[in-house]
Amino acid sequence: MRILLAVLFSIVSVLPVFAADKQLVFDNYGFAIDRLSVTEKEDQANFQTILMFLPSDGVFAPNVNVQKQKFDASADDYIKLSMEQFESFGIKIIDSKKSDKFATFEYVSAMNGLDLHFYSKAVFSKGYVYLVTGTAAVSQWESVGKNLKKTVDSLKLLK
Repeated sequence: MRILLAVLFSIVSVLPVFAADKQLVFDNYGFAIDRLSVTEKEDQANFQTILMFLPSDGVFAPNVNVQKQKFDASADDYIKLSMEQFESFGIKIIDSKKSDKFATFEYVSAMNGLDLHFYSKAVFSKGYVYLVTGTAAVSQWESVGKNLKKTVDSLKLLK
């Protein structure tokens, strides 16, 4: 019995390290998958790190994505640039908020003939912006918007 308990303790104590270090775990879907490895050189570029989808309604699949962007200027500069880009593309801002470490933007825009609703959070850290965005068709927002916003707002930087 003691041996069985010792073995179980050993397995349990290793699993969280393995799962946190090597894999993305989607326990609600019943699977885990290894993370993609990124070289140091690749890590210096702007890129989308993850894209997660909800089921499609046949028109659009609501989603959340995370991008890592190199940005050496201030948070205020990033917000100003974002607002200028929104204006130049005719994007309608619903709400925006700013704190010392992050900013949020909620907006609507037409893309490829679809009216889309977006909620973004930009987190500022050491020359980078981690931009997480939830997107759904305007017609879907009432049913999925709360879930997308909760996911977007859950982003936490580890270093």
